[in-house]
Amino acid sequence: MVPTSWIALLILESTTDPSASFAYLFHAIGARVTDQSVSYILNGNSLASIKNLAGTSLITSQYTFSSSGVLTLSTAYLSTLYDASSIAGIKDTLTLQFSKGANLSLQIVQYGTPTIGATSYTAQATDMKIPISYAGLAKGATVLAVLADGTYLRNAWTTSSGPLQQGRWT
Repeated sequence: MVPTSWIALLILESTTDPSASFAYLFHAIGARVTDQSVSYILNGNSLASIKNLAGTSLITSQYTFSSSGVLTLSTAYLSTLYDASSIAGIKDTLTLQFSKGANLSLQIVQYGTPTIGATSYTAQATDMKIPISYAGLAKGATVLAVLADGTYLRNAWTTSSGPLQQGRWT
């Protein structure tokens, strides 16, 4: 039986609205550009194509895709989107089309450290507003929190999620 708390998650993740959810590939400003990988659960499907935001198909020299669902974008391809000194922001959005099912989106983001507009706050009886200047993605992203022994920090419920959600929290 599916726990009641999962029903909202299942409904949320079942949308066909491509703007509702993204997977992200992050690159830090100042970091060397290297091959980057993202894992997908294939459920018996195969990758049919990858297109960038302009609608141009990526060629197979720009990526590899394993039978276990690991997409690796090459250093050569990623270097066309950013380098160590590029400004923060969304550099491209890839659309992955599979043999069956909905297309999935992958946003490629160059990021820096966000800055907080104030260093102290007085507690209010209302919502606390913290002014943040984001550097890359204009919203909070999830964080992977894994202990030295490989277990997830605090929210172990994500162990039953797919690889994009396991151990992550906002």
